[in-house]
Amino acid sequence: MGDGMKKLIAILALLLTLGSITTVVQAQTPDITDEGLFGLRMCESTDNYTIDTGNGYYGAYQFRQATWDEVMDLMGVPDMIGVRPNLASPWVQDQAATWLWNGSGISYWGPHHFECAPSAIQAMNRERIQAPTPIFTA
Repeated sequence: MGDGMKKLIAILALLLTLGSITTVVQAQTPDITDEGLFGLRMCESTDNYTIDTGNGYYGAYQFRQATWDEVMDLMGVPDMIGVRPNLASPWVQDQAATWLWNGSGISYWGPHHFECAPSAIQAMNRERIQAPTPIFTA
């Protein structure tokens, strides 16, 4: 657990102890759509599943190998661990991107995708571009 998470937990515990939190709101990451996946692929690789950009990122969604391996492990696909993402089938790459998006939203890829392919990205989950949902209210 990182220092930031430890600090957040400590702050929340203190606020709960003081009784100042009245509502905890859990932000939900909307599921990605096929149109959203297409927009993400266009931003990352111009829809090229086999791309090796030479910068340590691979495939249609430009996965780092370590991230890919972790996602494959968590998805229960151990035979894909260690396989470069650009060598995986388009279906497997789509499944991995969907799994990662549904778990972390755009945070893995970064907010620059709103400028890269705005119509596709905005269409996939319009609520993702609204003001962030508060973690808690006092």
